This record gives sequence, C-alpha cells and structure tokens, in this order.
Amino acid sequence: MSDSPKPAGENGEGDRDGKAGSGGDWQETAMLLARISGIGWYVAGSIGAGIGAGWLLDRQFDTEPVLLLIGLLLGVIAAFVGMIRLLSAFGRQRTRR
Repeated sequence: MSDSPKPAGENGEGDRDGKAGSGGDWQETAMLLARISGIGWYVAGSIGAGIGAGWLLDRQFDTEPVLLLIGLLLGVIAAFVGMIRLLSAFGRQRTRR
C-alpha cells in the first residue's frame, strides 16, 4: 500500500469545479433541471393566465368564446416569446463558461 495522494475523483470526493467525474456534477445537473422546469411553469402560467383572463372577460361582457380564444392566443404568444428569451439567456450563460 502506498502513501501517495490519489488524484481528485479517484476516492469519490472529487473537486467542486463541475468537471466530469467530480462531486460538482450533480449540482450542475440540478441547476439545469431547475431552469428547465422554471421554463415549463412560465409557459403553463402564461397560457393559463391568458385563458383565465379571456374567460373572465367573456363572462363580464357576454361575448363567449371570442375573448377566451383571444386570451388563449395572447397567452400562447406570450409563452412562446418568453420561452425564447429564457432559452437564449440560458444559452448565452452556458457559452460564457
């Protein structure tokens, strides 16, 4: 048995700089999953808000389904634009590393 030090990662500890085989990999993966799920919630919330606002306005003005469909369309547009912005910001951040 030798008393020489083991390279990082060989004894299961690893360094925390996010390199392959290190203990920091799970942190980077967790951050990626959190961002992706955040984008999903943003899309669902935008579409839901558009539908909800359209439904409420339809009830207020008795214009069923016109404002609901307009709210759905605006919600989908807002979700698409927001998703593109979030993904492009995420891509710019990943390329800086």
